[in-house]
Amino acid sequence: MPAKFELIAPCFFGCESTAKFELTRIGAENIRVDDGRLSFAGGAEMIAAANLNLRTVERVMLLLARYRAATFDDLFDGVYDIPWEELLPADAAFPVTGSSLNSQLSSVPACQSIIKKAVVKRLMAKHHTSVLPETGAEYKIRFMLRKDQCEIMLDTTGDGLHKRGYRRNAMEAPIRETLAATIADLGRVRRDSLVEDPFCGSGTLLIEAAQKAMNIAPGLKRRFAAVHYSGVSGVPRDFVELPSQVMEHWVFEPEVLKVYAKHYQTGEVIPAELIEKLDKSGKYGQGFATTEYLAASYLDMDYHVLKEIPADLDIEKFEAKVLGDRGLIRQIPSRYRSTYFGHTMEGGYTAGYYSYIWAEVLDCDAFQAYKETGNIFNPEVASKFRKYVLTPGGIDDAMDMYVNFRGKQPSIDPLLENRGLK
Repeated sequence: MPAKFELIAPCFFGCESTAKFELTRIGAENIRVDDGRLSFAGGAEMIAAANLNLRTVERVMLLLARYRAATFDDLFDGVYDIPWEELLPADAAFPVTGSSLNSQLSSVPACQSIIKKAVVKRLMAKHHTSVLPETGAEYKIRFMLRKDQCEIMLDTTGDGLHKRGYRRNAMEAPIRETLAATIADLGRVRRDSLVEDPFCGSGTLLIEAAQKAMNIAPGLKRRFAAVHYSGVSGVPRDFVELPSQVMEHWVFEPEVLKVYAKHYQTGEVIPAELIEKLDKSGKYGQGFATTEYLAASYLDMDYHVLKEIPADLDIEKFEAKVLGDRGLIRQIPSRYRSTYFGHTMEGGYTAGYYSYIWAEVLDCDAFQAYKETGNIFNPEVASKFRKYVLTPGGIDDAMDMYVNFRGKQPSIDPLLENRGLK
């Protein structure tokens, strides 16, 4: 995917100015306002930011092509020219929906069929397959024909953004959440505002006003279509733990302990000597624990690099040989023996059991970035972590994201120090 792309966000007529303000606030570029929709530019992180934070638009779509299509041949050729193989895996499901207004190609079903056919032809040719099962993630393709001008888009939202995710049961309502949010914005609702709705019904207007006043992102309680897209949800297992695991480092820092680690009766803050004991006890036996874990990680790999399984394979002898060849002493067995190594056999960690400790390498090195500044709450480091690690998700290569944040590849030294091994 390119570094920047054009995005389109439809909205209710009359809500364009409010939507433009929202886009400006989240850093969108090249904002252009049309009747009932806005177009803007941004990087991969803008897709996530727009879906998560925009209150007044209906959805966010990635514009793939814009061209004149007066005939079905024009329509087919324009769709076929899009590099679908870079966007859709071979098993992707790709329903096509759209609309046509004041165009020679007025039949929406016919246009849907032509577009689907063009995508199928392109994917078969580029993925070198004769079958597209459509059993994988869903990629919703949308088209819009206006006066013979065709736009082909990929829907990154899924269900409309008015579906916030906070309602357990859907019901008929006279006002959508997106329109209610616009009213709240035009009413200048702020944190100290008093909002009354004597005809509240299901409370849509009040809820939207409250969320705006508290600055709660409207998309926090729902998921979006793009999280399933190849390259967006495909975060490597050994990287996906970093955002949560790095948070654990603050828990035992003295500055943080003083905030919550207090005696339940007296309110006395946990003594410094007790903190020191906790730190030392956590490092006890780490040499043994680290070695037995690494032994299991290597054993996991050893099984999965086998190109064929000998008919007379003796599991115990195989295990003893590969671990012995690496110098593992018999006093430290592998954390999991082959006969009950559920992670690698059926637990979803096939050839990936190592990921636990590699994720720890990442989170220890990431926290080191804060410590090096002398301030574990350093806002500049936090901003870089958010920009380069949290926001892109799986769109960029994991190591590239980390290097962008840290300025270098991770070192194992912070992990060794955290475990008391250095």
